[in-house]
Amino acid sequence: LCERAAQVWPTRPALVDGERTLDHAALHAQVQRVAIGFRALGVQPGDRVAVWLDKRLETVIASFAATACGGVLVPVNPVLKPAQVHHVLADAGARLLVTSTGRHAALLDAGALPCEHVVLTDADTPQHAGAQAWNRLDGDADAPLPRRLDTDLAAIFYT
Repeated sequence: LCERAAQVWPTRPALVDGERTLDHAALHAQVQRVAIGFRALGVQPGDRVAVWLDKRLETVIASFAATACGGVLVPVNPVLKPAQVHHVLADAGARLLVTSTGRHAALLDAGALPCEHVVLTDADTPQHAGAQAWNRLDGDADAPLPRRLDTDLAAIFYT
């Protein structure tokens, strides 16, 4: 979806968040960068990638990147309490969580995280082992992302 929109409407606005705007080409580039970063962290096809953020650009980018890298998106309702989020992460078998430093701290206060990696969208240098800064995600840009089929699982929603 992002790739096609970037080809057809590269300079049209795709996302607006307050003062920040991404056109379709920039959105696609960000999704690719983050997907490559997720792969570098070890996300394999079928791995669950949970996103627990409020409404912001990074939420959309991470959601598209989760499936672009072959993972399965697990969007976590931003109003859930840490104990509820722990349940979702464990039940889904999340390998990676994308969240903010404040939400991450609340989760750690509620117990050990059941996922292997955490990407923090608002930290330059995370203070916890296993945490990675959003703006430092990188990987081999020449490594191809997995090809997705229309029968692949794309998302798991908890209601």
